Amino acid sequence: MAERPDQIERHIESARTELGSNLQELEYKVKQATDWRTHFERNPMSDTWDTLKSAVIGFTAFKVRKVLDDALPGFGEHFEKAEREVSSRGLSRPHTYDRELEASTHRM
Repeated sequence: MAERPDQIERHIESARTELGSNLQELEYKVKQATDWRTHFERNPMSDTWDTLKSAVIGFTAFKVRKVLDDALPGFGEHFEKAEREVSSRGLSRPHTYDRELEASTHRM
């Protein structure tokens, strides 16, 4: 049975709308697939990356502190005093890693 022209027009318009919706969805998926931030948010490797960054920062801080300790006599004592003051104010102490690293470095 032949369709009437108005039915054909509605069918074409419906197909265009569906195609437009499909293209928008495809565009969104392509953007998500190529966005490195989204990739790292969804990928457990991002936790490893954060851990690696923290380790590099901690190691660098340890080495800088060691160089300053060697270059400036008494620096270590002043640093530890400042560290205790920060700790007494309830702020976080990121320097715990330094002591662990120092202990492991002496074993090498």
